[in-house]
Amino acid sequence: MFDTILRISRIETSGARTYFSHVELKDVAEEMLDTFEAVAEENGQSVRLKLDTESSPVIWGDHKMLLQLAYNLINNAIQHCPSGTQITVQIQSLESGAKFIVLDDGPGVTDEAGVKIFDLFFRTDSSRTSGGNGLGLALVRAIATRHGATVRAYDNHPGLKVVVSFPNTNEGT
Repeated sequence: MFDTILRISRIETSGARTYFSHVELKDVAEEMLDTFEAVAEENGQSVRLKLDTESSPVIWGDHKMLLQLAYNLINNAIQHCPSGTQITVQIQSLESGAKFIVLDDGPGVTDEAGVKIFDLFFRTDSSRTSGGNGLGLALVRAIATRHGATVRAYDNHPGLKVVVSFPNTNEGT
């Protein structure tokens, strides 16, 4: 837990973009789906990738941080959704940038909790009985912010939809 808090602090205060390069969001998603497919299946859940365009958007970012962002979002869905849940990782390419979306048809969260789930140590009442310490989504927000992106949670009717919106940048070109 202490290491995660330190990592969040370092991400939020670091100005250097030493490890930034061109990263295909599809590659990040596929790597994490390979990691979680068996875990989801064991839980009676399924994970899938949905690409909204033929080509995957490329962003300027730190590949390892983006893997951590994807890991935390997918793991959160697996941990907090029951058997039978469909978890989808969706990649969208837009003129204004790109979106990395993780959505599920599980229980979701209230509108009030949807605003707070990215705060340090915040846990919904239903998640207090499961593992976790309220740092995973705070780390997601720190990584998103470090990449100039925003992260928001929405009601997926049913379930939760978390959208990370990356800006269109020409850095590194």
